[in-house]
Amino acid sequence: MVVNPVGHHMALVAVFCPQSKAPGKSYLNELHLFLHHSKYLEPSIQHLLDLNGVWIILANERQDIAYLGQGLRYLENLSEWVNTGKSSQIASRMSGIISLPLLVEIQTCQYFQYLELHGKSHSQFLAQLRAGGGIQGYCGGLLPAYAIACSKNEAEVVENAAIAARIALAIEAYGELGDDESVPGATTIVVRMKRAGQGDELGDKFPGVSSQMPAYILSPITKQTFKQVRAVTDPKTISIIGPVPVLLKLQSYTREHGLLVQGMHVRGKVHNRENFALAQELCQLGDRTKILQLPNASNLQAPVGSNKTGDLIKEESLTHEIVTLILASRCEWYTLLTEIAKDLDLSGLRTHLFATFGIGDCIPLSPFHKLQLQITKVDVQSLVSETTHRVRIDRLEDGYSYPRDAVAITGASCRLPGANSMDELWDLISSGISRHTEVPPDRFDLHGSFRASQDRKFTDNFTAALLIKQTVSIMRSFALTLTKH
Repeated sequence: MVVNPVGHHMALVAVFCPQSKAPGKSYLNELHLFLHHSKYLEPSIQHLLDLNGVWIILANERQDIAYLGQGLRYLENLSEWVNTGKSSQIASRMSGIISLPLLVEIQTCQYFQYLELHGKSHSQFLAQLRAGGGIQGYCGGLLPAYAIACSKNEAEVVENAAIAARIALAIEAYGELGDDESVPGATTIVVRMKRAGQGDELGDKFPGVSSQMPAYILSPITKQTFKQVRAVTDPKTISIIGPVPVLLKLQSYTREHGLLVQGMHVRGKVHNRENFALAQELCQLGDRTKILQLPNASNLQAPVGSNKTGDLIKEESLTHEIVTLILASRCEWYTLLTEIAKDLDLSGLRTHLFATFGIGDCIPLSPFHKLQLQITKVDVQSLVSETTHRVRIDRLEDGYSYPRDAVAITGASCRLPGANSMDELWDLISSGISRHTEVPPDRFDLHGSFRASQDRKFTDNFTAALLIKQTVSIMRSFALTLTKH
């Protein structure tokens, strides 16, 4: 395994994540700076500015796309960011018309930053990935994953990433047909279920949804379809697509019943079987439009798995694979990770490093833990930020020292009752709301536990409710400490 001068290993698996969170303005400002100073990415600037021409091709192909007035407006926002660095408009846009091409650019920049950090070339990194788990992409992350995996050198990475961004724009132009942009909110939510069958229960609770709306619920355990599911991240995590008003009601219902739910930073009607004809039409457009054609799978330089089956991509049209997957198919991400785990297990190595590109983490560890594999995940965005910060600190004047009462938070995350993120936890703590309850018996049988069988007073003196109250008290003290500093 290769180690760079600051001690970071290079990964054996590169994973390109979907569009799950909005990029912040400060991060887009840093990315804009890198885009304009990288020795490889100069052509990307013009490629992004040329997306307007792609929109004209799409509008000439379909009149209803021409009627999507937001399309050119969003592309103007993207061009403004490319030219000036002004990011306020694109950071807040949930439309896939802007977020999916931007995701391709974000992850392409992160890839070059990762190579630069380790002082390695694209071909050198490819050689390592071929010996490991290859280059994998989840949903929208497939676009940069395919672009990078079928490139022999840095120049081809830039050219193929430009094609991927054009395909991303085309997919989302087709995907936004029928989406009412005047209604704010996410058209995709992620639900974490507590047990098998809860997907079915959600479908029973909203029986009219599938009959009048295009996309809904599937239990990954029983494979019983109510209408449409976006993706299966792991056996208890599903993504659901639908109109904003219905998803808002569904989110409220799931939270009331203690399920974890999160809206995705993306809009559009995708991963829907009703889009099959649209997907075929876009594939045909790609076949006769060279600037929308990625190389075929025979050009892949590293292993890449299919989000549909988990099998390795070998002879397929990469353009067709992406278009049909995102517009009209379901992502079987957990199946793909299970296949990767099997391949890594056969390698004989028990420890593996994954580099994740994008914003967010999409890798559940259970497929690897089942095979006693030790997986370490490196978030490239955080790694680059951390390294940049360290360089800045090293350049400070000699003799500088932090105040004795300085507090450094190097990383934090949480998933707690009523709070699925640090921001939600802060809101909960600052408002003084208590979410403590006794642990439900279906989650953990406190009274039937081994400890309780050894000590009859255990459940009286040390209840789950008391434990949670103590935890909340500690959190409040922590919040007050942060406020003071």
